[in-house]
Amino acid sequence: MRSIVNEDQPPSNFTVSKANMAEFPALNGQSVSFGILQHPASSVNPPHTHLLAAELLFLIYGVLDVGFIDTTNKLHSEASSRGHFRVLQGTGILPV
Repeated sequence: MRSIVNEDQPPSNFTVSKANMAEFPALNGQSVSFGILQHPASSVNPPHTHLLAAELLFLIYGVLDVGFIDTTNKLHSEASSRGHFRVLQGTGILPV
């Protein structure tokens, strides 16, 4: 994680790093998994759902439009910038 935070420019390719119970046994029984998605500038994370999980976002550089659609079909969105944390509850669709 330190190598990612210490980078001073966004990646040129989309990359995913993950840690689940197989890679990080301390997660056993925590109902938690960990993933790092590194997006190149101007890329899009497609809309997706998390039926039983929340998502925590931490932005290292750039600006990211983050949002979700609630059960009344209303879009809630906000721009996040470097250093911001966002928690998105499960069961929403995330047009990120």
